[in-house]
Amino acid sequence: MTKFAALAVLLVGCGSSHASRGEVHAVGTYIGGGSYLFGSDDCQYSGAPGVFVNSAVPENGPRFIRGSGRITIACPKVTREVVAVVPTGAKIWGEKTMKVGEKQLLTASLVAGDDDLFGEARIEWNLGTDCTNVASFGPVMGAQDTGGQDRSRDVIAAAKGACHVTVTLSTGSELENVASKGYQQTLLITVK
Repeated sequence: MTKFAALAVLLVGCGSSHASRGEVHAVGTYIGGGSYLFGSDDCQYSGAPGVFVNSAVPENGPRFIRGSGRITIACPKVTREVVAVVPTGAKIWGEKTMKVGEKQLLTASLVAGDDDLFGEARIEWNLGTDCTNVASFGPVMGAQDTGGQDRSRDVIAAAKGACHVTVTLSTGSELENVASKGYQQTLLITVK
């Protein structure tokens, strides 16, 4: 998920009206702007049967989305509905061509058909063997309290050639006793 999308999720969880365009959240991820470390947000989340544990009972976020369906978010200043769907894949956001010496930031998100989904899955980035001496990842710049160290990665082009970058996004949660499901996408970057 891009930094902009992550910020939008945080604003939505705190009652912002920014996301009135119709959000679609990934089943197998959390919804809500709060955290276990810093406490819950000021919104209450309830859902259709099977969306949450005790779906009909409004609870503060974050809440783990277990199934597809409508979610009602009741915040102090606004109440709205969003939808949860099962992801069908992953998407890497980045350019397919680079010049030697350039650096670009890659991000990734879960998708369902043409919809880019809200909700952060566990993420793992890998460079293909063809990337050796062609491109490398820059240093990890994130912090673990913002969703993990490598939500996005810089790719640095060193020499002409081709480089396959693969991301794996995994939903599910050991804490929630929900099995992990992985979605993978590969981006071929040509360095000119």
